[in-house]
Amino acid sequence: FDVSNIQAPVLPGSSPILPNFIESITGDGSQYLYAACGASGVQVLDISNPSSPALAGSYDTLGYTEDIYLKDNHAILADGPHGIQVLDISIPSSPQWVSEAYSLAYAYDVEMSGNTLYAAGGGSGLLVVDLSNIAQPQEKGVVSMDGFLYALAISGKSLYSANAWGGVGMADISDPLVPKVLDALTTNGWAMDVDIENTGLLVMDGTDGVRLYDISNSSPQLSILYEDTGFTYQGILQGSHAFVTD
Repeated sequence: FDVSNIQAPVLPGSSPILPNFIESITGDGSQYLYAACGASGVQVLDISNPSSPALAGSYDTLGYTEDIYLKDNHAILADGPHGIQVLDISIPSSPQWVSEAYSLAYAYDVEMSGNTLYAAGGGSGLLVVDLSNIAQPQEKGVVSMDGFLYALAISGKSLYSANAWGGVGMADISDPLVPKVLDALTTNGWAMDVDIENTGLLVMDGTDGVRLYDISNSSPQLSILYEDTGFTYQGILQGSHAFVTD
């Protein structure tokens, strides 16, 4: 979509039909999009011509690819029941497997702070990986948190997680490899996704709608609650707008 006029998005084109459910999309900021395509792994799209995105490459993982994080020439995957998978994407048309971590855990979402990778591990908790050597990830432990972790967002030395019935989890990551769990933010619904822009924390809270917190201080403050929704599942904050799947 062309969103230069945010009130009237325009659809200039669409991709070919992809082989499975698209769980998330991640851009490299220039020519390529990487689609987490469930049971069909990663699909790479060339978007140099937005009116006609073209399939440029793919990699079919052993798991169910839920999310992708791009770091330099690597794609780090939350690969569902096969944990965290790392691909070399220096040649986007031909991704190559590099390494893995927590291959017996279910990973829903991945985020990074420096060389430390965090994964939302559902009922297992928060998975912590040292990726200083990306070819040999070091599993640093699983941090227990209330609820069921679906998504993560990081701001500075703070990590926030969407913990379903456990609300919004919070952790101090001043020591990146040893997160310190803080008291969770209680919500009325199921926290399914979180997103951060500047000092705003957007929470998609299932049947309770959308919550916006001010995280400029150590204690987040609820600033907006919008309840007139169905079931908010994913979303992103952009300036004075929030785009939410409902």
